[in-house]
Formats: sequence, structure tokens, C-alpha cells
Amino acid sequence: MTIAELADRLGVSVPTVRSLLAASPGVSIGTYFEAAHILGVALFDPETSRFTATAAKDEKLETLLPQRVREKKVELDDDF
Repeated sequence: MTIAELADRLGVSVPTVRSLLAASPGVSIGTYFEAAHILGVALFDPETSRFTATAAKDEKLETLLPQRVREKKVELDDDF
């Protein structure tokens, strides 16, 4: 696909596509998402097993934390 064809499909100008390819922060995020969709680039990991393993690890760590934390009340000696 040429830059001109991609610009046409995105509905933007050729200079905008060039800025997109140069990772310019001036290009809207929607244009990046649309270009990724048109080009077939997966932006998010469809592999859920990685997230499941991370969640299980987090749950295991959370069991080690106390259920409730109470702050020790400090009594000030303001008797002068």
C-alpha cells in the first residue's frame, strides 16, 4: 500500500501520514488507531493467559497484606 492510498483510506493528507510514520505527537491518536486497523497491526495483546497469570500472582501477593491498617493515635502533650 502506498502512502497516498493509506492517506486516502484514512481520510487525511499525505503529509499527515508521513508524520504518522515518523511517530509525530501532533497526529491524533484516532488516526494512529485507524491506521493500525487498516494495516492489520495488533495494538493490544489478544493472549489472555499472560494477564491471567499476572492476576493470579497479584492475588497471591495480596493475601500477604494486612486486611486493615490502623494508624497509631499519637497523643500530644500540650500541657505547658
